[in-house]
Amino acid sequence: MRAPIDILIDEVPVNQREAFVLREIEGLISAQICKVLAVSIINFGVLIDRSRARLRECLELKGWGNDDLPQNRGALYCRIVLQPRSG
Repeated sequence: MRAPIDILIDEVPVNQREAFVLREIEGLISAQICKVLAVSIINFGVLIDRSRARLRECLELKGWGNDDLPQNRGALYCRIVLQPRSG
C-alpha cells in the first residue's frame, strides 16, 4: 500500500514534483537541484513553493488542514502543511 504523500504527489505537475522530491525526499540542496533540473535558483524557488501549495491544497481537500493535524504526523507532512504560504 502506498503512503498518502505518494498518492498526493502524483497530483502535482511533473516539474514541481521533481523539485519537491529532490528537495524533500532526496535531501538535495538548492544548487544541486538547479543543476539536475537545469533551472535558475529563482525558478527552483517558484517550483518548490508551487509544489508545496498544491500538496497543501490536496491535503486540505482530503480534510487534513492545519486545524486537524494527526497526532502521529511525520516531518514531511509538517513541512508541507505548516510551510508559510507565499505571496
